[in-house]
Amino acid sequence: MLINENRCFIINSECSSRELLERMARSLVADRLAKESFIKAILNREEEHPTGIDCGDYSIATPHTDPVHILESGFAVAICNDNVCFYNADKSGQELKPSIVVMMCIKSINDGNEHIEAIGRVYSLAGNKDIIDTLCACNNQESVFTVFKSNY
Repeated sequence: MLINENRCFIINSECSSRELLERMARSLVADRLAKESFIKAILNREEEHPTGIDCGDYSIATPHTDPVHILESGFAVAICNDNVCFYNADKSGQELKPSIVVMMCIKSINDGNEHIEAIGRVYSLAGNKDIIDTLCACNNQESVFTVFKSNY
């Protein structure tokens, strides 16, 4: 299953990006979608290649890593409401407070096309302010799951 309620998070208090990434990555490992090495790989990749994206009125983050750490495709989603800082992917050093974080765990089968397609779908979702506003208004894991699943 690409997403489930156990991999949907609502962050209501300040949290470091590292803590959030570990929590999200562990949920993917627990569901046997990723290898244990996925956790460290996500942390290392975010440090070297930040994934925060400034979308104007809001920002998002899309942490991901190499397919070698992935067993099956899936996502973890966190609604952060300005409680977590990520760095801008443009390497400007700008700190962003993403409204949502979508951790991608995409298994590569056909020359990486799945990864490219998944990123495109996530960016399409993330570029829709109405969907972001709906996600940010969610107050429980079930509603985050429902909104993400119906819009992905």
